[in-house]
Amino acid sequence: MVITPHAVVGSLIAVVIVRLIPKNKDPVWAYLIALPLAFISHFILDAIPHWEYNYRDIRNSVLLSRALADSIIAISLIMVASRGLEDGFIGFWKRRLIFIGAFAAILPDILTLIKNNSVFMQPYLSGFEIFHERIHTRTRILFLTGFSVEVMVTFLSFFLIFLLTRNINNNRA
Repeated sequence: MVITPHAVVGSLIAVVIVRLIPKNKDPVWAYLIALPLAFISHFILDAIPHWEYNYRDIRNSVLLSRALADSIIAISLIMVASRGLEDGFIGFWKRRLIFIGAFAAILPDILTLIKNNSVFMQPYLSGFEIFHERIHTRTRILFLTGFSVEVMVTFLSFFLIFLLTRNINNNRA
């Protein structure tokens, strides 16, 4: 999948964890739970048949343009969806966790990009890339179908973040 669905699902996981952590618990627990789950979500989404652009070569200007636009869309959606969070320190750590959850969810693709574009890192990340590729779907589907899957995943996650952050102030501090 492209960046946006991974990032928005990673943010959704962080929002759900924020809602589950009691207000008297240290926010560190939210990070310890949400980040591995967001990272794992990447592999679950990659197992679903989808469309994606080739993100392997960072020197490709078309790739960079697509990745930049994709990243801007992801950040914008997450910012809009999480606007319901309160201000102050509690709102700050929740908002930060939501963006770190997004980063954790796209980290496997970042590691693959680093592996493919850095001779120094290739020996360290080769095993990870083999794992990542084995989980990745091999099913070929039409662009419209695959892109539709990504749009549905993104907007369902966006909608859930939007709903959950509207109520988060009343239920958890």
